[in-house]
Amino acid sequence: MDLFKELFQVSDEIRRNMLDSLGPLAPMVTAGGQILMAAIAFIALASGWSFWAPPTELRNYPVRMAGLIAGVGLVALYVWSKNEGTPIDFLLVAGVAIIIGAIAGTVYFYRWTSLSFKCEDDPARYVRGLQLTENASKVLAGNIKDVPSDYISIGESRPTNERDYFCRSGKVSDRIWEHESHVRAQMRLVTSYVIFMVPIVIGLASAGIALSQPEIKVGDRILSLPGDVLFDLDKYDLRPGAVVTLEEVAKIMRKRKVTAARIEGHTDSTGKDAYNKDLSKRRAEAVKDWLARQDGLSNVKFTTDGRGATQPVESNDTPEGRAKNRRVTIVLDK
Repeated sequence: MDLFKELFQVSDEIRRNMLDSLGPLAPMVTAGGQILMAAIAFIALASGWSFWAPPTELRNYPVRMAGLIAGVGLVALYVWSKNEGTPIDFLLVAGVAIIIGAIAGTVYFYRWTSLSFKCEDDPARYVRGLQLTENASKVLAGNIKDVPSDYISIGESRPTNERDYFCRSGKVSDRIWEHESHVRAQMRLVTSYVIFMVPIVIGLASAGIALSQPEIKVGDRILSLPGDVLFDLDKYDLRPGAVVTLEEVAKIMRKRKVTAARIEGHTDSTGKDAYNKDLSKRRAEAVKDWLARQDGLSNVKFTTDGRGATQPVESNDTPEGRAKNRRVTIVLDK
């Protein structure tokens, strides 16, 4: 559990640093990434084309199947993002999905290389079966007694392997492999392809949503914003990546037609009381200054207050508790 906790903390810090590097462009870049993932799923569904598609007789159905499932997953992620999904939730989904996709991808490419092949001077790719027919086994073993003539008419020399036999005997798979085993080989490719592609698309989309998902606890009248999202430790200048969260705050305030709001800064108990009170006041002022400049909020009556460490929501004895106590709350009043 401690390892997972550390991984999430590292992932969350990477996410915040990426938002900082993108600055005001963060919403547009992350939205563009989500649109790209949706477009990939739609193109796969509509065209049935993919560079890594399995070379089966099912043609484009595996790609369309993967596109359909991924499309449903993207819609579910979008709906979740508009409800209660948090950045940590989406980071978790992204991590699990990408790990599954990476493992499935390894399996798929192993199967793709071992179960499919090309004939010389032929751009097409074919799938071999899992079990030879009785007659094909005899020919490859050099025992052509009682073998039908159409199995033997493959040239002057005996075929060296299954691939050579297939390519030199009219490329008829049922002559070389049992039909059921050929179908099973194709289904292995299709299944591993879908299990590979869908999690990768879902994982990348979920990571993109995690970048753009604001970290806000929304109540009837109170909005709570994590201080570490907005500010560096012991600083009161807004981080560049804070724009994602603050834009969501502005959107909520416009939607609720807020006319007045009190912005309160809170710190953990580290440091002296006077320092904490001043820092929390300056942080509240920084949030107020940003919101007051936004369209539709210039007429809102803002007040600020620095509460320091006087109103903790968690124990200050742990790093996690102190992080939750470092926050900015906005009390809305119509």
